[in-house]
This record gives sequence, structure tokens and C-alpha cells, in this order.
Amino acid sequence: MMNIIKPLLISMISTTLLLSANAFADKDKYEAGEKVFKTVCAACHGMAGGMDMSKRIAPPIAGVRKHYLDAYPDEASFIQAITSWLEKQDEAKSLMPGAIQKFKLMPPLAVSKDDAANVAAYIYAGDIEKPEGLDKHMKEMHQKMGANEPQHDMSNMAQHSTGQHKMGHKMSQHRMAPQNMGQGKQMRRGKMMQQLNLSPEQKQKMQQLIQQKQAIIRPLRNQLHQINQSVRQLDTTSADYKQKIFSYADQKAKLIHRMVIEKGEMRMKIESVLSPEQRAKFKQIRQNRKQHN
Repeated sequence: MMNIIKPLLISMISTTLLLSANAFADKDKYEAGEKVFKTVCAACHGMAGGMDMSKRIAPPIAGVRKHYLDAYPDEASFIQAITSWLEKQDEAKSLMPGAIQKFKLMPPLAVSKDDAANVAAYIYAGDIEKPEGLDKHMKEMHQKMGANEPQHDMSNMAQHSTGQHKMGHKMSQHRMAPQNMGQGKQMRRGKMMQQLNLSPEQKQKMQQLIQQKQAIIRPLRNQLHQINQSVRQLDTTSADYKQKIFSYADQKAKLIHRMVIEKGEMRMKIESVLSPEQRAKFKQIRQNRKQHN
């Protein structure tokens, strides 16, 4: 009996010590990140100015955190994204084009990779001050973006012939609400997984990759929508109209470039989960779907 209990106790003690060491390491990391943030970042991204953007130098870090969490929900990818941004500020990879338009691109920061990673870990942990009214502001912005989404309603379009009228009526009748479109995608995805005869492990991995893809692509689509809205609101008689058009065109091209890359890389990851036979069937299903659309 002792021969069984003794190794078990040693294993439990070792595990406890390891967990304690990891906990202390995380605490040190967050404390180091908090120190760097308050020294280097808080002057611009702290509480000064509250939610009055006319009094701020940069958006509050709690708002930045929300944008990055939407795109990078797991800690590792979140830290990688923030660290990459702190290493090199690039407008093409920004998740907040509106903030850059208002506050301009932030200047380079002289921080080490370790400090950048610690700051990112501290931000991800979420133990940061949040200006009063931030949640309301974020909710209003989300609702505003949702209200500005095109509805594709054919019933209000001019119809100059009987054929056009019938087509418009038919499309209006069958126009799907956004939530139904999402449900349709889920049904097609479930059917595809069934056709591929995925194992439980493959299904779990595939779902994780699909969620990652959605978290990355959705903010990029939102940014494209914001740019399109901004272009439509431009005054064609203003002196800097052409300059702004070229600027928005450049931003849009960079976003589309990134979306193509992200989709391509994610497709590669998704197909890597499949066996050669499943991969061939997956490509055939995609091809058949394109022919029917």
C-alpha cells in the first residue's frame, strides 16, 4: 500500500509546487507589465480625458483591449498581436482605423520584447481602469455599425418591367435575416462535417479554427465597412477630397490584402486537420457548392 501512496504523494506535491511556481511567475509578469504600462503607456491610454475624445491623446486602453479581444480571444494570440504592434506600428494591421484617423499613428516605443509581452499580458488580464461611460460608448458604436449594415431589400428598388417586379418580389420574400443567415452557415458547416466523417478530435479542432477565423475576419470586415461609410460621407467639393480618397483607397487595399492572407492561412490550417481522403472530399464539396451558387 505504501508503495502506491508514496509515489502518489510525491506526484501531488510536485504538481502543487509547479502550479505555485506558475502562479508566482504569472503574478510577476502582470506586475512587471503594469509597471511598464503606467510608466510608458498610461500618459496616452490612461484615464486622463475620460470619454471626452477632444481631451484625449489616444483611446483608453480598456477600449483597445475590447477590440483586440474580439479578434484574438485567447491569451497567446492576444499577446502576440499586441507585442507585434508595439514592435512596429503599422496602419495596415491596426484593428482601430477610426482611432488612427482621429489620433494619428502612435509613435514608436522604446520597449524590449519582454516588456512588450508583459504589458500585453497585463492588458489581457483585464485588471485595468475603465473610464466611466466606456461600456455605453462601445454599445452605441456597435449599434450604430449594425444600423448602418446594408439590408439588400429589393422591395424599394425601382422596377421598370413586369420581369423586374417579379424578381424583386421574389428576392424580397426570400431575403434572410442576419441571424437566419448565420444559422444557415452553421447548418451547412454541420452537414459538411458529417459528409467528411470527422472524428470527435477533428470536429473540436475544426470548430476552434473556425472560431479563430471568425474572430480575425469579422473586425477586418467591420473596418472595410467603416471605410466605405467614410468615403460616402466625404464632401466632393472639399480641397482635400482627392487626398482623402487616395488615403481610404490605400487603407482598403491593405485590409483586403490582409483578409486574403488570413483566409488563405486559415484554409491551410483547416485542411491540415483532414486526412488526404477527407481533404480531397472537402475540395470536391467546395467545388460542388460553387457550381450550385
